[in-house]
Amino acid sequence: MLHSFESRRAGDALIALMRDPDVSIREAAARSLGTMGSPWTVEGLSRSLYDSEMSVRMLAAASLGRIGGTAAFAALRRGLRGPDGRANPSAAGALAKRGDPEGLPALLDALKDEDGGARLQASFALVELKDPRAVQPLIRLLGNEDPTLSDVAARTLSKMGGKEAVEALIRSLKDSRARVRRAAALTLGNIRDPSAVDALLRLLGDGD
Repeated sequence: MLHSFESRRAGDALIALMRDPDVSIREAAARSLGTMGSPWTVEGLSRSLYDSEMSVRMLAAASLGRIGGTAAFAALRRGLRGPDGRANPSAAGALAKRGDPEGLPALLDALKDEDGGARLQASFALVELKDPRAVQPLIRLLGNEDPTLSDVAARTLSKMGGKEAVEALIRSLKDSRARVRRAAALTLGNIRDPSAVDALLRLLGDGD
């Protein structure tokens, strides 16, 4: 009983530190709460899914995923969007680690985020989730005029691999836009699926 009381006091102190102005303190508190693994810390951690610093959001989401349980996963699902409607890849990524696909729309939106860290985090989560529903949105992103977005889509597809991605990329080799054909060809080369060889050889005759 004494141990439980002391743990509760320690947890309450860590939750209070989640409001500290020093980001390194908030990071340490979020990490420690995950190590404690106490379900009653879920509410305090869930508030940090909206922290101004991505590192704190990531650690809070990871800790909620580690704690697990109905309340923690419900908090992560509520945290898929910030108050401004912006996608939160930290919460979606924590769900993806548990094989929960509910964060897929938020991850796809985060791929187009102006923050490079958010794009990278979303890409990693999509690779982990390996949900075939992500393939077509990623293929569409291949044709984006912003080379940064096109590149993140290509890298995500190449790491996801799988039959759906390969088939969609082979179809993209016939796209009317040269930049899409080029991105699809390079991505197929990275995946190294033998079924793409004939399509790539036919592309060699393309004048572009």
